[in-house]
Amino acid sequence: MQTIYLSLVMGTEGSGVSTLLSEYGKRADMRTTLVVDPDRPADVGFTGATGPEELTRFLHGLQSKRQTGALGPFDRVVLASGDLKAPSHLLSAITADPELAASFRLDGITLAVDVTDDAGALMSSQRLLRASAIADRIVLTKTDRQEPAAVKTLAGRLKALNPPAPILRARHGDIGPARLVDSGLFDPITRSVDIDRWLCEAAYGWEANRRGANGNVPPLRRPITAEGLQFFAATLDAPIGSTALAAFLKLLVALRGTSVLRLKGIIATAEQPDRPALIDGTEHIMQPLLWLTRWPTADRRTRLVFVTTGISEALITSLLRTLSDQPDPARAAGAPAPSHELPAGPAE
Repeated sequence: MQTIYLSLVMGTEGSGVSTLLSEYGKRADMRTTLVVDPDRPADVGFTGATGPEELTRFLHGLQSKRQTGALGPFDRVVLASGDLKAPSHLLSAITADPELAASFRLDGITLAVDVTDDAGALMSSQRLLRASAIADRIVLTKTDRQEPAAVKTLAGRLKALNPPAPILRARHGDIGPARLVDSGLFDPITRSVDIDRWLCEAAYGWEANRRGANGNVPPLRRPITAEGLQFFAATLDAPIGSTALAAFLKLLVALRGTSVLRLKGIIATAEQPDRPALIDGTEHIMQPLLWLTRWPTADRRTRLVFVTTGISEALITSLLRTLSDQPDPARAAGAPAPSHELPAGPAE
């Protein structure tokens, strides 16, 4: 069955998510997109509750309605939520159910921030800070009701929290055709894969940071923010073995899983060098690997993007070096690499 891609648009109560989706519905190509907004009831079985159990029932209902054609053909769902924990709840629901994991994939996360709210209160909310850090895109709403200087200041503070994410300004609920949800891997209009956009190629400067001293895992150095958030990228020039990859992911989650707020990337595996695997996870919950039929660009390196708090970049890159099949001082000293199976994922 064809994968259904989920685009999540979240924000605190009154942030204008429904208005954004209303404008999106008017202007974007909606032929195969289903917009689900609890403030605009439709017969899709979604009440707005975002606990894993409620989301599991909702997704199974969507799956059933798609099979029967009750909602017409769709391969993308844009889901509105007023719960900033929605990404982890949604991933919990999908990954805990093999049937859902084979049918749904969280593709992009957009955060709406109301600029008329008290900026100090916004920036003191730990949940909002974490939501800002994992978002693929941030949209400032109600900008027409706030002084330009205040909007600019808030935009700057949010950019410092999440340097790679584009920050858009909505006026009267509009940010332009499709820009609301085109932050994921798959372009909703062209129906194509856009790796460069998804991995924020320009922000991380992959070519400028391509090689380290030994050609292994050259991290992109970025300052740690005042909130302890850290954004960095890593690459591997040679394909990584599936056992090493699985061991790295399991050790990362076991050691400091909750400190890894976001991990996404494209992976070259030794077993299938011509078919890259895509990885995407939020707050230690990893989606099944998604296998592409071919490399979307000429760059065939493994490229990973991390957003962390309370865990050092050095530890993560050291684990990746040690467990990969590439030369590393720890391996030379006789440190064994743990053996685990690579989780299977749906094929694209």
